[in-house]
Amino acid sequence: MGVRVKWPYWVGLLLCWLLPAQALHAEYQGRNFSFAPPRFGAELSYRLENEERTGPFSFIRNETQVFGQRFELATDGWLYHPALATYRLLLSPEWWQTREDTNSGTDLRRRSSRLGYGVETTLLPYKPYTIDLYARRQNSELRSNLAQRSELENDAYGARLQLKSRAWPTRVSYDHADIYQTGFFEAREQRDDWRMNVRRDGALGESQLNLSYFERDRDSAGTLTRSESTFGNFSNARQLGDKRQGRLGSALSFRDTSINDRNTSGLAVSERLDWRHRRNLTSNYNLGFTRDQSETLTLDRVSGSAGLSHSLYENLVSSASVFASRSSQEEELYGVDNNFNYQRRIPAGMLFANTRHNYRATNRGVGGTPQAVIGEGVRLSSGDVTLLANEFVDLDTVVVTSADRSRLYVRGEDYSLEVISNSTRISRIPLGAIEDGEVVLVDYVWQSNAPFDDAVVSQTYGIGVFLWSAWRIRYNFNSTRQDFRGGTRPEILTDDTVHTVESELQLGNSVTRAVYESTDRTAGTSLERWRIQESLRFRAARKVFLGAAAYYGETTFKDLDGRDISYGGSADLQWRATTNGRLRLQATYDIIEGRAVNTEDRGVALLWDWSTGIWRFQASYRYLRQEDLDIGQLRQGNSLYLQLHRTTF
Repeated sequence: MGVRVKWPYWVGLLLCWLLPAQALHAEYQGRNFSFAPPRFGAELSYRLENEERTGPFSFIRNETQVFGQRFELATDGWLYHPALATYRLLLSPEWWQTREDTNSGTDLRRRSSRLGYGVETTLLPYKPYTIDLYARRQNSELRSNLAQRSELENDAYGARLQLKSRAWPTRVSYDHADIYQTGFFEAREQRDDWRMNVRRDGALGESQLNLSYFERDRDSAGTLTRSESTFGNFSNARQLGDKRQGRLGSALSFRDTSINDRNTSGLAVSERLDWRHRRNLTSNYNLGFTRDQSETLTLDRVSGSAGLSHSLYENLVSSASVFASRSSQEEELYGVDNNFNYQRRIPAGMLFANTRHNYRATNRGVGGTPQAVIGEGVRLSSGDVTLLANEFVDLDTVVVTSADRSRLYVRGEDYSLEVISNSTRISRIPLGAIEDGEVVLVDYVWQSNAPFDDAVVSQTYGIGVFLWSAWRIRYNFNSTRQDFRGGTRPEILTDDTVHTVESELQLGNSVTRAVYESTDRTAGTSLERWRIQESLRFRAARKVFLGAAAYYGETTFKDLDGRDISYGGSADLQWRATTNGRLRLQATYDIIEGRAVNTEDRGVALLWDWSTGIWRFQASYRYLRQEDLDIGQLRQGNSLYLQLHRTTF
């Protein structure tokens, strides 16, 4: 709500600037409570932002100027007795004068204020049971890359109970938050979190119980998302044998998630026994049961495995295992696996080698029908080719969420889908809400083949060297061959090969990385990709540091016309101009030219930071230009930020 700033504010602000940095000598300490001498801080800031968005049918220009003032008053103490209750108080009133101009002719001017605060109380801090209470209101800044900037207004309160029993230490907490995000991303979110943790160390081993319940209501750009999640996990680890040569681990977990009335749930039970027979010989045994359930599917799976591992002179580690599983979709799987890892010192460094052979037989009783996948995790990075694990995906059934299931991403705004042969490629949209390199969960339905039995043989061979403590070279070969054993023969059987060569050379201040990969698939997407990257970082002078990086990569789809090209670079200059001052200049440039994504991003940032004692001054300028060439959308912006801060002291 807009208010007129009156004279008490200016008097208080003036006192904060003029008060000495030393603690106040005046102090009142009565019989029933105490408080420390108040500590003061203040801040002045100015922000100018200019942003333009140009699309095929729209043009938006915004210019925002904000002048802000804030001061802080902090203290702490105890009530009645230090063993009864301690507290910490913070008052942080803020004032802003804002002016916004748009290309539509809007000229908005307003004054606003906000009383930031923080209250923390600890009851019975030295008792076997302790209660922590808190409430706070604060503003913060969020940056998603070089220049994208958002502000967060956070109102939060909560409580925590600690039971400090040696036998059953327990923590129970409740947290509530109302978050309003403005700037590059605009959203409102309400959160309620309940958590409990119980531990037990006794004759039956180490046990731990974790329970949590989350609620999220989020409105982002008109997209409403309501989610509820319940998680639980119990685990126990127990030592066995007279010489504690065995370890038995048990785990039980469950989850239940609802996003906009779309429900998924899961249950998992597992047992693992590890036994050390000799110093260089160990074995392990595993049993497990999982259940994944959605509105249209319930999938149960029972699995078991046993393995043996042997170490020879610490140079050769060999292992072998057998495994089997059965699912409620009438699928039976069994197989064997063996692995050898070898390393040895050579005159110039170290030699590494490994081999792996895997045989897996599968009997299917159900097929030729739509199959559902729940929670397939994929990492989305700009310039990478990311394919879903199964073919013939129904694109209308794809649902993408954040890893914690709290956010629902929108196709066409946050991510894109592309059908390549029988595979489905998923890519992040640079102007969307998915961060570069973020892991997301994907649910979808795919069309399986008619039921058939098969055997799959996989072989992996690798060799590498680490020379002169500077150069790593590695080659890997992997082949997978599928043999038909019965049922309805599929049109195409798997016969895939993958060749990978990697190199990393570090010489002084330079790091050179290169990777080449060639994939040939009979059932899927065959591609060839390579990428080279050079990074430099060195001290140009006693107080000057320079950094630069450049990369270039290509991905070619062998069965299709076209390829993806990505290249770019970055530069970083840091100069400690004075004892108390530091200047930093950053620049980035990235290009992606491909079948699904065609973008051009560039940005520059200049930052000056100066501090002395309890005073600090910061100034920054940022420029960002992002262009999506496929849809003809352009976003570019400039921002200037100045801040003078007196540390609370």
